[in-house]
Amino acid sequence: MAHSFYFAAHADDALLFRGNQLFADEHTRGAQVVHVTTTGGDAGRTDGWWQAREQGLVDALNATAGDPPVTTETITLGGRALTRYRAANWFLYPLRLPDGGLDGQGFGLGSLTMLRDGRLGALTPLDGSTPYQGWPAVVATLRAIVAGHRDSGETPWLNVADPDPARNPGDHPDHYATAAAADAIADADRASAWFWTGYDTKNRPANLDGLALEAKRFLFAAYGWRTGGPDETEWGWWGPRDYGRVR
Repeated sequence: MAHSFYFAAHADDALLFRGNQLFADEHTRGAQVVHVTTTGGDAGRTDGWWQAREQGLVDALNATAGDPPVTTETITLGGRALTRYRAANWFLYPLRLPDGGLDGQGFGLGSLTMLRDGRLGALTPLDGSTPYQGWPAVVATLRAIVAGHRDSGETPWLNVADPDPARNPGDHPDHYATAAAADAIADADRASAWFWTGYDTKNRPANLDGLALEAKRFLFAAYGWRTGGPDETEWGWWGPRDYGRVR
């Protein structure tokens, strides 16, 4: 069975920057989509915002699959207990680490950027689960997720933000940090990857139309109803665009 892995910093990242391919992967016979979000995208809020965003992503993944029953479970991979949602041909692992904000400094709880740069010894998920002791713990967890799904001899295909600021300028620090972890996996496991361009796509011509655009819009709309309706400003910036490169 073929697997497509999506590593995103926030719940809407893959939907906005690679949603057309995510939709196609969920409709590929004999394939499974494995989606990981590294942060809760909480923006420092404690009013249920990150939980709503997580459920919005569940809604989007499941609507694409035709709304089969969703199972929520706790499993152990790489010695760590992880929450997992699954239904039909998709899986979601939310790591729920604190949002790093646009400056990468976070909102008093630390950030992936600080952990990656060695300025923080540990980072505790928003749900209070076991802290990640250093950057290698994050990379090891993502590798364990990949190993838990890939078939023997399968070359993993990763979809993630481009870690190169020269090719992907002005992106969110959480995007770069998540991409760095995925890039480390690709190096170690000889994986192939699609590195999507993030925030800078709003400065580039729209290049999606037809089914690809409608599929992406469907995913983003399904996500948005959990958070007060789709954000039309963000959709205008990034929705009609898909830029990136093969690693």
